[in-house]
Amino acid sequence: MARVLATLLLGAWLIGCDSQVGSSSAAVVYGPDDRLEVHEVPEGVHRRAAESAVLMQTDADFLDRSDPANVRVTYEGILGETEELCADVRFFDQPDPGYCSGILIDDRHVMTAGHCVETADDCSAQYPWVFGYYYEGAGDLRTLTADDVYECVDRVIYRNDLVGDYAIIELGRPVVGHDPAILRTGTDPAPDGTALTLIGHPNGIPMKIAGDASVLDFDGRELFTDLDSFFGNSGSGVWDDAGLVIGITVAGSFPSDYQRRPGGRGCNELVELTSGDEYEYVQPVHVPLGLFCGTGVSSVACDGVTPIDGGPPGADAGARDGGAPTRSDRDDDGCSCAAHGTRTSAGLVALVLFGLRRRRLSER
Repeated sequence: MARVLATLLLGAWLIGCDSQVGSSSAAVVYGPDDRLEVHEVPEGVHRRAAESAVLMQTDADFLDRSDPANVRVTYEGILGETEELCADVRFFDQPDPGYCSGILIDDRHVMTAGHCVETADDCSAQYPWVFGYYYEGAGDLRTLTADDVYECVDRVIYRNDLVGDYAIIELGRPVVGHDPAILRTGTDPAPDGTALTLIGHPNGIPMKIAGDASVLDFDGRELFTDLDSFFGNSGSGVWDDAGLVIGITVAGSFPSDYQRRPGGRGCNELVELTSGDEYEYVQPVHVPLGLFCGTGVSSVACDGVTPIDGGPPGADAGARDGGAPTRSDRDDDGCSCAAHGTRTSAGLVALVLFGLRRRRLSER
């Protein structure tokens, strides 16, 4: 009876949100904010991966490529203005030109979240993918070159429904100067307690590395984790301590990244969770990788992988309601209009959660 009542209350809340139904939000930090700049992380498997294999999806209008030796990000916005942050919130002054994140899996293909390339326009010259957008030192953004910028030309594997959220895209030319990530090829999920590190572009800002997280549970389809992930982290690789990518982030369960600071100051601060009831969804890599290798493609990523015959590329794609969220989709009054899930939410409440569009961690 309690579950029935909870479901009815949840439905009434969603209806009360009216035009906001279906809007998305991301997740927040669990305990302290563990995000670090790339240069702040000691040399090792995670820093090497960040420097070589991680990409950010952006808008072609945000790039000046007139000088191949010095590609400039011309976007002038900053995170603090986009999110109406209080001046003391971390990364307030950093630019936020990114939409999604991804990982290089061979010299021509990138794995990301399916909702990041939901339409043909999303896989086009208008939304290029950029390597190496990170700080090399305090306030010193790495210089980008033409070898860091690539365009999506095809969705080789794509799914975006309640069963999976993943894509492997083909780039318009072979990648130069970057080594692919090493993927976990086993089909068994990472066991509970596996230590995790997230590398990507939270809120579309320069790349961050966030550790001190672990696998909380596995529901047969996705891993539940306590990664510090945000809008913009969709498609971010999730590494174990051995340097293997075990999954990509796709969604979170908490309504927003930021909330109004108490005291009527009119600015937002980071949401920090300590209860352990929230979680981040991670799509294990073995399913999209198996489908990719089942297409007959020749790729180093397929070494030791058991192919999965999934039919024609994109045939199983079932788009969720209406496309990835835009920055304007964020709700300033805190109504995310998606179920606020916890690990203990089961039964009918879980069905309601899966019947709604998830809070997908993309910007657009």
